[in-house]
Amino acid sequence: ERLKTIESPSNARIKELLDIRDGKARDDSLFIEGLKVVRTALDADRRITEVYTTQKIMDKNAGLFRSLRTQGTRTTIISEKVSKRLSDTQTPQGIFAIVSYGFETMDHLKPKGIVPVIDRIQDPGNLGTIIRTADAFGIKKIIVLEGSCSPTNQKVIRSSAASVLNVDIIKTSEEELVNWADKNNIKLLASDAHAATLIKDVAPGKRSLLILGNESSGVSEYLKKKADMLFSIPLPGETESLNVAISSAIILYEFSKKIKNT
Repeated sequence: ERLKTIESPSNARIKELLDIRDGKARDDSLFIEGLKVVRTALDADRRITEVYTTQKIMDKNAGLFRSLRTQGTRTTIISEKVSKRLSDTQTPQGIFAIVSYGFETMDHLKPKGIVPVIDRIQDPGNLGTIIRTADAFGIKKIIVLEGSCSPTNQKVIRSSAASVLNVDIIKTSEEELVNWADKNNIKLLASDAHAATLIKDVAPGKRSLLILGNESSGVSEYLKKKADMLFSIPLPGETESLNVAISSAIILYEFSKKIKNT
């Protein structure tokens, strides 16, 4: 069959794709770019609804496009000009796709191990790094609270090194989170630079939520009050705090060791 071709960067569909890319469209579509990311989405069994590719990329990656066809993905050929317009990077790879992402709700959550909770983290680089770190430690679910930056933001996808495709993201409010934890008897552990309890004295248990707070104000006062425990990472140096993404790596490393040993 002949594939549809888009030659002009001012085509109406290209404008719609840019809206999805820039977060101006519905939140449950993820715009992804690059061969590696498209392969990650396929491997993670994500539903790729459409793919936009230059002829050159298609010719070089026949196997990938066979897999996409099997999945029922619609393929459109684009010109180099369109590829440049769609790309969020300096050197476009010439392949873009739309993934039907779909956020989960708290009813989907049956926690095993640690589930990170993102509390109003604003910087997409930080959020992406936390997602990548969680994925590295085998964590499959992440909760993102209202007021945090969107997990479908391009910078989040890039700084997560596509890990955002390997985890399920649940969106909820802090009240719903607290009620759910209460009802399901799940511990709330909050990272707080001023807490007297040190991380070495925390026993995370096999079912707990790890709350990571906003870059400048930390975990919200409401969640601090509701948490079962506030803990800090000891910092003997001059600086008072760590970047939240770095903290998350230290905490997840410490907690994963402890859970293995229990």
